[in-house]
Amino acid sequence: MACPPEDCGGVWGYANLLEIINDPSHVEYDERSEWLGRSFEANHFDLEEINEMLAEYLG
Repeated sequence: MACPPEDCGGVWGYANLLEIINDPSHVEYDERSEWLGRSFEANHFDLEEINEMLAEYLG
């Protein structure tokens, strides 16, 4: 989903994380990529998926 993952350090931590994962030569790239996992896509937004999650959460 296009949202910060939990425990990434808030808005500023997320901005820093995006800089790192968009620069394969960054010294922290491998570590942060592993932490995020393969399924992380910063620009991914699936409205149907979000609506399903909200419906489940809100009952």
